[in-house]
Amino acid sequence: MLIDAINKIKSFIKCTVEAPEFYSKIYSYVVRQRKIEQKLDSDNLKRVCSEEYDGLSVRIDSNSLQDSSAVRNNQRTRRIANLVINENGSVDKNTLEILIERLKEHLYFLGPDRQHDTRRQEHILKVLEMLAESKELNHALQAIQKPYMHPVADEIIRETLDLPPKHAVNNAHARRAALCALMCYLRQALGSCFATAPAIIVHDEQPLQFLSDISQLFSSGQLKRVFGGVEYSVPFSASTGAGDLKRPFIMSTDPVKGSLEICSQPGLITALENEGVISPEAPIKNKILQLQALIKEFLIEKRPIGTQFIITAEEIFKGILLNHFSLTADDILEYDSRIPGMSHGNLMMQAPKAGKRPTGKGLLVPQYKEAYKSVKESYKKFSDNALLRCWEYTLASFAETKGEFSKWNLYSSLGLRHDDVGGIGSCLFEILKKKLEEFNSKVEDYQFQYEQMFAQVKILERRLKNASSEDEARWLKIDYRAKATELGILQGLRDDAHANAQRIANFFDVLIDFYINLFPEFFQEVYDPELVDVEVGPYDDTPAGFRLLCKHGRSNTSQWTVINSPQEFIEALVSFFIAAERQMDGKERFKGLDKALTEITTEIVSHIRTEEFLESTFHRMAAAHNQPKVENPLQNLEKVTKKPWIYTSGGNLNTLVSVYFHREHQPKSISRWVENPQELLVFLVDTLKEVPYTLADEYKENPKKSMLMHSPTHAFLLKPGDSPFLEAWDNDEYSYTFIRDKMIFPMERFIDDQILNADAMQYIVKRLLPKVPIDYQHYFHQSFGGLKGSMSPQVFRDYLVYGMESNPGLQYRRNPVLSSHVIDSELYACLPIIPVYKVKERMEIVLKQLPDLSEKSINEATQCFDEFTAKVLGETVMGAKQFQEVCKAFICLVTEQTSFPHDYHALVKQICEKEKFSMPRPIVFADTNWVKDDFAFVVNPGTGAVEFWRVDPLGVDGVPMVSWKHWLDGSRKKPDWGVFTQPREYVGK
Repeated sequence: MLIDAINKIKSFIKCTVEAPEFYSKIYSYVVRQRKIEQKLDSDNLKRVCSEEYDGLSVRIDSNSLQDSSAVRNNQRTRRIANLVINENGSVDKNTLEILIERLKEHLYFLGPDRQHDTRRQEHILKVLEMLAESKELNHALQAIQKPYMHPVADEIIRETLDLPPKHAVNNAHARRAALCALMCYLRQALGSCFATAPAIIVHDEQPLQFLSDISQLFSSGQLKRVFGGVEYSVPFSASTGAGDLKRPFIMSTDPVKGSLEICSQPGLITALENEGVISPEAPIKNKILQLQALIKEFLIEKRPIGTQFIITAEEIFKGILLNHFSLTADDILEYDSRIPGMSHGNLMMQAPKAGKRPTGKGLLVPQYKEAYKSVKESYKKFSDNALLRCWEYTLASFAETKGEFSKWNLYSSLGLRHDDVGGIGSCLFEILKKKLEEFNSKVEDYQFQYEQMFAQVKILERRLKNASSEDEARWLKIDYRAKATELGILQGLRDDAHANAQRIANFFDVLIDFYINLFPEFFQEVYDPELVDVEVGPYDDTPAGFRLLCKHGRSNTSQWTVINSPQEFIEALVSFFIAAERQMDGKERFKGLDKALTEITTEIVSHIRTEEFLESTFHRMAAAHNQPKVENPLQNLEKVTKKPWIYTSGGNLNTLVSVYFHREHQPKSISRWVENPQELLVFLVDTLKEVPYTLADEYKENPKKSMLMHSPTHAFLLKPGDSPFLEAWDNDEYSYTFIRDKMIFPMERFIDDQILNADAMQYIVKRLLPKVPIDYQHYFHQSFGGLKGSMSPQVFRDYLVYGMESNPGLQYRRNPVLSSHVIDSELYACLPIIPVYKVKERMEIVLKQLPDLSEKSINEATQCFDEFTAKVLGETVMGAKQFQEVCKAFICLVTEQTSFPHDYHALVKQICEKEKFSMPRPIVFADTNWVKDDFAFVVNPGTGAVEFWRVDPLGVDGVPMVSWKHWLDGSRKKPDWGVFTQPREYVGK
């Protein structure tokens, strides 16, 4: 490479090979040069497939509010779907073929953290190849029609394709959205693991089933499953969930004087641009400054200067928009209290006074609410595929469809037993008691009248026998017939009243049974992804939220409504009992009781509207869920954790799988508790050794094929075909011995060979420094930055931990300022530490083993290395992860490419493992369902013990799952770990 070219590059990146930012700077430089050259290229499909989204990604990765790999995947799949499906709604086969070829050429991007894109890119390619080869998949896609009379589904399609609001949706849009959702990589959001795990299997391995579901959702607005003579249905979820809105971000910079890295977040800027809060025409630098000013404006009054705090995108939007509309949170609460709603006296709906229109803040609050909703949706669709997410959440509702009404949350709250104080049962019991008294009183009245009339009839009979003349007899007969007729009428009225009294005496159970049987036709509990009211750890699944939905007796699911408030709950119950009375009309068991039924319904409705009833529902809910009773719940609604219209549960994976996949019985599984991670590994290996040979062959042939698995708190995907996990169960040796000798011992020996000298320890301390709270960084470096001598990784780690635990100046709220697992993670990424003088030699070893790298390119890489190495004051050592990054940086530089047909990320890591330039590959065995990570068994370099970790797809980075320790050390025996061992039980029909 020419010296002037190298000087040009050096002037752009302005750093040496030892700098942590060297890799990203080189990649960005090559991206910029490639884009300059590509301006003259007319191949639009190539641009789509080779687009790096580098500037966008750098800004996203500057903070943790959104994940850049998800954004890139969402943007790319949307563009490809629009290209593949033409305006007529048909697959453009010529475009499809070219896209496949271009995608193969640019399948793997070599930028920072682009290893997380690998599976996403491979999935896109797989879908496009199936579409080109499979007539069935083509037909399934062409069978999809635009939604019928379903405005919510139309809106979901617009969000998926990023169409303008109110844009008319046609068949082409529906098919593009379906294809886009099929290509997009499905990852889990909060609380939905019980649905995400099986949903990923359907989405990735059963594309025909997925498209069938989408077609059914668009055409009918619901998913149905019929088996065993029973129909189960769930409505199309209208919610895309919270997305990244609630993802926490630690803001440690001074919110008034300092620069805020969060302000470069493109998702925030784009969402606020759409509402005109940030100028869309301004240069990006100005937009960042505008956002910084907006954030400072609302933070200056709420946060102490110079302190750390956690914030979310949702809070940022709320604060900015409140200031934008000159409103406060109290203004919103005051406005909501004036909305026609519930009066605590009688819970009646009150209409606003005629002629009065909202003025001032009454006009601004609705505008604020509309803008707040709009920015949140814009932010979510930046990284989330709306249709894919709604389909996943629709599946989640199947988890609660198989239970009887008596198991519903609603049943617990209504109080249907006669002794439930304040409940519907006690109200009905009192009503029926009064009606029985009324009917018994009528029986007594009719009996008294009957006895009197009977006496008169008997007198007339005697007089008729003793009549003195024919004229007298004739008049007596007339009187006798009249009295006898009246006697018969009284007897009939008495008997009817007596029969009704008997019916009323047994009517409580009849009515309650009728209501219970009718409730599921009028109400349904559905999964609500936005219902998160329980705080848990970052890697413990949030309990799934389910919300009551009212069908209003309508078949069109778009007219069904979810219940969000006490007012809506009361009105839904009122409409149910009124509808129930109509359904009783004409039924044999209710004949003759029309008036009584009307009175009963009126009394029940009146009782439902009382404050006593609603308060009693909260108390019954608290008792049913073993929650503390809240006094005056209507005035303290925010303190009520369990409400009649919402509840949380773990989400029933067994029910979801059995219903969705048409199974009358729950899926078979093997489960147990474990006392250590190695025991869990042996359990999994032994379980897989028992699977039939034909099934085992499927996993050997297709390593990406999944099997459902669960921990005590999380459902995820076992990957039997992953190496080296495959080798652990695909042999006849004793499992424990094989794992110990062939897998654990090599990792332990590798770690035992590592010795950290003073330079290596200083290098790791510098890498740890940014992870220490900013107020403690100086003292941390002062305490540990000058270590001398040499230590093993375990001794070094213990030295840091002990130093923090014994020094109050390195503690925050009596806890060390740096967790031990953070040190373990850094050791894992850095080992082995390489002297800088050996880096060029080792890089050459790696590059020579890579495919499609010419001798000329390798020579240029080594030549450039010398030019970019610091002559003085540079680092003397380099960690394993940084070494791999340097190798990849020079591949980009000398090839002048950023995307390749080969996965150089994986190849570089594999070569480094073979040459012992990196930690041995961990025993990866499962997909977490989370955005980036896999589950693996790792020998922790900081402790020397076998542990359960989450790692990146290549095993370069990893973190111990310390929050799951109690599920892995035998201290908690319930619930347990399990594997669904019959994959054919979760295959669609």
